[in-house]
Amino acid sequence: MRKPPTKPSPAHRAEVEIRERFQLFIDQVKDYAIFMLDPEGRVTTWNQGAQRLKGYESAEILGRHFSCFYEPGDVDAGLPARELALAREFGTSQQEGWRLRKDGTRFMANTVITALRDLGGELTGFAKVTRDVTMQKDAEARMAAFARELEDTVASTTRELQESEVRLQAFVRHATAAIAFKGADGRYLLLNPAMEALLALPADRILGKTDLELLPAPRGEEIAALDRKILGAAQPVEVEERWTHADGSARDYLSQKFPLVDAQGRNWGIGVISTDITDRKLAEQARLQSQKLESLGVLSGGIAHDFNNLLGAILGNLGLAQMEINPAASASARLKTIESLVVKATNLTRQMLAYSGRGTFEIKPLNLNALVEEMTHLLSISISKKVAIRYSLDRTLPLIEADASQLQQVVMNLVINASDAIGDNPGTITVRTGAMSADADYLERTFQSQPMAPGTFVTLEVADDGSGMSPETLKRIFEPFFTTKFSGRGLGLSAIQGIIKGHGGGIRVYSEPGRGTTFKLLFPATGAAAGPHSAQEAPQRYRGAGTILVVDDEESIRSMAAGILAQMGFDALLAADGMEALVLYETHKADIRLIIMDLTMPHMDGAEAFAALRARGHATPVVLSSGFNESEAVNRFKGEGLAGFLQKPYRVQSFIQAVKGALEGPA
Repeated sequence: MRKPPTKPSPAHRAEVEIRERFQLFIDQVKDYAIFMLDPEGRVTTWNQGAQRLKGYESAEILGRHFSCFYEPGDVDAGLPARELALAREFGTSQQEGWRLRKDGTRFMANTVITALRDLGGELTGFAKVTRDVTMQKDAEARMAAFARELEDTVASTTRELQESEVRLQAFVRHATAAIAFKGADGRYLLLNPAMEALLALPADRILGKTDLELLPAPRGEEIAALDRKILGAAQPVEVEERWTHADGSARDYLSQKFPLVDAQGRNWGIGVISTDITDRKLAEQARLQSQKLESLGVLSGGIAHDFNNLLGAILGNLGLAQMEINPAASASARLKTIESLVVKATNLTRQMLAYSGRGTFEIKPLNLNALVEEMTHLLSISISKKVAIRYSLDRTLPLIEADASQLQQVVMNLVINASDAIGDNPGTITVRTGAMSADADYLERTFQSQPMAPGTFVTLEVADDGSGMSPETLKRIFEPFFTTKFSGRGLGLSAIQGIIKGHGGGIRVYSEPGRGTTFKLLFPATGAAAGPHSAQEAPQRYRGAGTILVVDDEESIRSMAAGILAQMGFDALLAADGMEALVLYETHKADIRLIIMDLTMPHMDGAEAFAALRARGHATPVVLSSGFNESEAVNRFKGEGLAGFLQKPYRVQSFIQAVKGALEGPA
C-alpha cells in the first residue's frame, strides 16, 4: 500500500518562502552582478545583473571558474586565487580593477567576495558582488565603492530557517549603500547600518514603523505616496533625495526603489538601495564653474585685444601730436603725462591677454628698485589719504628675471591690501627691497611647499601697521576665492602667489591680530648688478621715400600708421586683412619697399599672408606687429625671416626705429 506524501512542516514552508523572496530580490537587482561560487571558485548561480554586466547567459557560465572574467595577465599573476584566499582568511575581500565581458571589452569593476560558512564554521563557498564603476572614474571625487555581501541562499534545502535569515542579514548589514526592505504596508522589515545613518535613527526605533511615523509630515507623506505608486504599478523608480544626518550634515542620495514580487506576481513589499552621490554632484558643479571661468577668460581676452588696439591708436596719435608741437609748449608736458598713463594701461591689457590665454608675459632682466620708483605716484593715489607710504630701497640690488607688468600688479595689490587693512585710521605702509643668501634649510623652514633652489635672492617686503590677521584667516588667505573684503579691488592673493611661483620665487606672510601684516617675497637674483635707472631715449627723426604697405584690421591703427609714415616722407597703402594686402601688393609691388603686417586679422591673418607672399617668390621685407610678445608672435612664422617686430601698442619712436631697421639694417 503506497504511503501518502509527507506534508511539509510550517517551518519548512516558511524557509522556502523566504528563500524564494530573497532570490526574487536578487533577480530584481539589474545593476549588480550577484552570483555564488563553490569553494574552488566555480560559478554556481547567476542573476540578471550578472548576465547584463558580463554578457553571459546562465547556461554559458554555470560551472566555469570565475577567473574567466579576469584579464590574462591578472590570472597569470594569481589575482583570482589571492582574492579567494583573502576572503577565506578574513571573511571578505574587496578589489577594484579591470575585468572582461564576453565580447572581450573591458570595464572597471568594484568586486566584493564574501566567504560563506555553515553554522559549524565549515566553508561552503563564496558570494561575489560586482558593479561596473567605469563611468564614476570620470568624476573629480567618485562616490565610495558600492559593495554588498551576499550570503548563500541556494544551499541545501535541509538548512534551518535561522541560517537563511543570518545570511540575509549579513548581505544587507555589510553593504556600503543604504539598503532597506519594507512590507506592503510600508513598515520597515530589514535595514542596514548605512540606512540607519541615512534616517539618523537606530534600527530599534525604525523596524516595524512607517515613514509617516518616523519623518516630519511633508517628507513622510511624500515617501509613502511614492511607495504606493511603486506597489500599484509594479515598476521600479529612481529618485534623487537629500537627507540630513545626525551630525547635521546634508548629503545627496540617488535612490533605486523597486517592488518585491513573489512567484505568483504579488507585490509583497518594496526594496530600497540609496547611494551617496554628494561628491559626484560637487565634482559636476566644479566642472560647470570651471567652464564659466573659461568663458569669462575668453570674453576678457577679446575685450583686452580690442582695447589694446585702441590704446595703440591713442599712443601713435599722441606721438604725432608731440612731433608737431613745440617741446617748450605747456601742452607738451600734458601730452607726456597722457602718454605715461596710456603706457600703464597697455601693461594692464597685456596682463589681461596673458591671463586669458591669448598672450604671454615678457620675462627679461629687471631692476626691482626702478619698478617700485616708477609706481610711487600711482601707489599714492590708490590708497587712503590717511595712509603714508615709506620706501626703504637697497641701492645695491642685483637684477632679477621677471615680467614688469606682473610685478607691478603684485606690488599694487599688496599695497592696496595693506591700505585696506589699516582702514580709515592713520597708518603707515613700508615698501622695502633688499638682497639675501638663503640655503636649503632656511627655504624649507620659512617657505614650506614652495620649491626654490638655494642661492641669492632679491627681497620685497610690504608691511603695514593695520589690524593684522587671526591664525584662522592666515590659513585661508591663498585660497582661490577667499576674501575678507566686501568687494575686491584687484588680484586675489592666490593669483599673486601664482605669479611669484611662476618667477621661481616664494611668498611668506607674518601677521598677528592688532600688530599688522608683512608680506615677504623672494625672487632669484641673476647675478648682474642693477645699473642706474636711465631716462627715456629722446625721439629721433628719420626721413625716407617710397611706399609702405600697412596691413591691420583696425582702421584707427592704419590711419595712425599712415600719419607717421607721412611725417617720415613715405606714401602709405592700407589693407584691412591679409587677402586685401595680397591684392594691393600685386598691383603696387614695384613701388612697395616694406610691409608692416598685423598678426591677428579676420579672413587671412599675418602668418598666412606672409607665407603666401613668400610662396609667390616675393622678398619684400615684412615687419610683424602684434599684441603678443615677440617670441610668441614670431614663433608662428616657423623660422621664416622677418625684418622686424613691433609690440602693440607702440610709440612713434618704436615705429620709426622698426621702419629704419627694416630698410637700412641695424645701426
